[in-house]
Amino acid sequence: MKILRFLAMSLFLSLFAASGAYALDLGTNITIYDGSSSEVSGWHGKNEDNEVEPRCVATQAWDLEGFFLKGKSLSMVGGFNFKDGVAGYPNYTSGDIFIDIDGNHSGSKIDENNLITGNLGFEYAIRLTFSDNGNSYSIYSLDDSAELVSVYFYANNNSNPWKVDDDYLNGLEAKSIGSFDFSTSDETGFKGDDDNDTHYVVSGLDLSIIFDDPAATELFIHFTMGCGNDNLAGTAPVPEPATIMLFGVGLIGIAGIGKRRIKG
Repeated sequence: MKILRFLAMSLFLSLFAASGAYALDLGTNITIYDGSSSEVSGWHGKNEDNEVEPRCVATQAWDLEGFFLKGKSLSMVGGFNFKDGVAGYPNYTSGDIFIDIDGNHSGSKIDENNLITGNLGFEYAIRLTFSDNGNSYSIYSLDDSAELVSVYFYANNNSNPWKVDDDYLNGLEAKSIGSFDFSTSDETGFKGDDDNDTHYVVSGLDLSIIFDDPAATELFIHFTMGCGNDNLAGTAPVPEPATIMLFGVGLIGIAGIGKRRIKG
């Protein structure tokens, strides 16, 4: 089953790259799409083209658009300013990126930024640290003793969690650390507001340690801000090492056939 998922993802990636749908090359869009892209106002809001769930706030200031995967490198895009949040709302900043590796994550309807005991089925969390001197991230492993913080108000079951509790996180040792890029772009392919197509981009989060976890079968990736006004989710298969080798051998074989035809 994992072989089929990997081959399907590889085919989709090839088609996606060939289509040129996004001028900014972040890889494959792995966002879970809610099925609504209406141009008229409604619960989803005008030009809300890639939100994850109903009842999310649609304005560009809060809008989360997409997760992308290029190899094992994760990126995310939104109208929401991942670094500075929204002016006037100091507590509604970016949360942590949570990753479930075996399909057992669950939502929570706890709100008002309360403490949640347990990991809600998420085995990893990525803490983003923004700085004028360079942006860094740390990947942490979570278990049932984890203490997470809920959003200020939940829009749906999938709003939570927001972040790992700071005091709890201080007692953990990071499994992996690295640096990431933070930028703005008007070439993401998302619509944004009527007169503002510029989006914020976090890119270069290396998920190798998570992909290489022997227990990983398929990633479910979750992100929201402290208010819970919008939430972002994505999913990606985890190929088995033997599958990757088989796929590589197949590509070599195809290249060889093409070479022989050219000579003929």
